[in-house]
Amino acid sequence: MGHQVIRLFPRILGPAVAASPPTAERRVRSGVSVRSLVLLALVGACVSPTRPEDSLKMSVRLTRNPIAPGDTTTIVIRAGNETDRIVTLPADACELAVRIVDADDRTVFFHAVACVVGGGAVSLRPGDVLERTIRFHGMATVAVGSAFTERPIEPGSYLVEGGVTLDLASRSDRIDLIVIDPGTPYGRG
Repeated sequence: MGHQVIRLFPRILGPAVAASPPTAERRVRSGVSVRSLVLLALVGACVSPTRPEDSLKMSVRLTRNPIAPGDTTTIVIRAGNETDRIVTLPADACELAVRIVDADDRTVFFHAVACVVGGGAVSLRPGDVLERTIRFHGMATVAVGSAFTERPIEPGSYLVEGGVTLDLASRSDRIDLIVIDPGTPYGRG
């Protein structure tokens, strides 16, 4: 088993160790056992690195709330670097996304915008904030068979959240969006 592991990791262990005959315990020049190096390599491979977007503080706010069905509000999404290091978001994954869900946690609206017009990586220094706006026109996206259509969003309470990339990694807290019935006294004032 030990010799098989060494053959799997010749770059990590070095050619002299990888080519040496199997023994119960091999030591490299620094005195660290080969088993320790292999264990360290295996543990390192199993631990997933922190994604850059996990270091960001996300927030969303609405410029207008409540709204009537078909009315417009602007959703402001912010990604702030609250760490003490530069956070770089890769060009192929840098989108700020907003999702609105109903009481059953079904998505009624989803929209993403590039972090930078034309794409490219984004580097945020400590304290920097990336802010984008998305217009919500009060229309819900509804699946009809295998296609999607839009219709005015129904009156009710919805939750708005934002995040980085399409999977909404590093999500913001959810905030309420109230859609009022325009026929009620509250909706007329």
